[in-house]
Amino acid sequence: MAPIEYIPIMRAYYQSLGRGDYPLYKPQDDPWAPLVRPLSQCRLALIASCGISRRDQRPFHRLGSDDFSLREIPVETPAGELVVNYDYFDHRDADADPDILFPLCPLHELAAEGFVGGICPTAYALGVGRWRGPATPERLQGELAEDLFARCRADGADAALLVPG
Repeated sequence: MAPIEYIPIMRAYYQSLGRGDYPLYKPQDDPWAPLVRPLSQCRLALIASCGISRRDQRPFHRLGSDDFSLREIPVETPAGELVVNYDYFDHRDADADPDILFPLCPLHELAAEGFVGGICPTAYALGVGRWRGPATPERLQGELAEDLFARCRADGADAALLVPG
């Protein structure tokens, strides 16, 4: 099976809706850091930009447009308590299996197998969705990334699993 070229497909889709281009962000500096010990000795934080929340939390903006808020989700939350808030894509599969967008069960399995050293007690869901404003990447770095970093460090994270949504 050939790889799916996601960006051209999304560009065409957004343009067909009259929403303009699908912008890509290219960071000025390398945002990645090497692991200093094996993954089996690292505690992971889960961060996903999928617009998912617990049923008892305030939902994200349904169009996923520049919503800079986040939701703290305890990693012991049952899948049935999670809901996808976006309505700009077909998420019936994710409604049936939230692990598609927010892989809590697979992370628990990896920790039980010893593949990862552990999981932080709180996972984070973002509602950024689609970037509409030109300053979105800078706002993400300035308003959200530093806060997330501090929260993950407070939870004892050595690394984060970032899941785009």
